[in-house]
This record gives sequence, C-alpha cells and structure tokens, in this order.
Amino acid sequence: MTFYSVAIANTTTQQQWNQPPQITFFPRSGLRNRGTKQRYNRGLVRRLYDESLRNAFKSYSDVWIEETAPYSSITSMMRHPLFDKIVSMDRDAAKFILQEMENGQIRLHWFPVLQRIARFDPVPEYSRGILREMADAWLEWGRSQNLI
Repeated sequence: MTFYSVAIANTTTQQQWNQPPQITFFPRSGLRNRGTKQRYNRGLVRRLYDESLRNAFKSYSDVWIEETAPYSSITSMMRHPLFDKIVSMDRDAAKFILQEMENGQIRLHWFPVLQRIARFDPVPEYSRGILREMADAWLEWGRSQNLI
C-alpha cells in the first residue's frame, strides 16, 4: 500500500486568479513504486478538492464583493473580472452561494451570479426586489437541482 502526501496550492494573489486550485499527490515511498498502479482514497481526494474549491470561491467572492461594494449598478459589478471567475466555477459556485443563502447570508451580489449560471431566473415578477423572497425562489430551485 502506498501512502500519499497531498499538497493543495490555493493562492489569491491577483496574478494567479486565472489559475484553478491545484492538487498534487506525492507518493511517500519516493521513486520505489514508479510504474506501479497507484491507489488513493477517493473520498479523501474529493473532500480535499471540495475544500480547495470552497477556499477559492471564498477568496474570489470576498475580493469581488469588497471591490464592487461602492458600485450602484449590477452591470458594473458583472464587469469585474472576478465575476466571470466565480461564474466559471458553475455548479460548485451555485452550491456554495445557495448554502450561504440557506444560512441567512443573503447578498444582492449573488443573484446575477446565479442567473448567469442557471441561464434563467426563477424569481417571480412580484418578488423582485424583496431579497428574502428572491432567496427563497433560488433555494427552491437549488433543491430541485440537488445542489442543497
């Protein structure tokens, strides 16, 4: 049996926003097992990958929200480069946003991200502008998509 050391590189400097989080496996036994089939714990790898994605999402969203806080226009918020970075995380970003909404952290910033990921808006016309009702509509959508 081979044991692994795992290194997760998750940087948040502006130069590296374009790079996805990297997970690297280093066999602890060195080169001795080179050429043999390597086994690893898939559950552990998935947990580390999810944690890495969550950290990347958190760092991107924190910077995006901080830098776009003074904007009064949602269109201006959507022009920020980190908006596209968050949207590119697709279902993972939607899952993290919906989990935050479920925990009561509702931000106006999240609705355009969810609309771009889902490619539609489940919020009824009469609920637009009422954050709690908008969040409830998105949470219902998230449950129907098995995201939460």
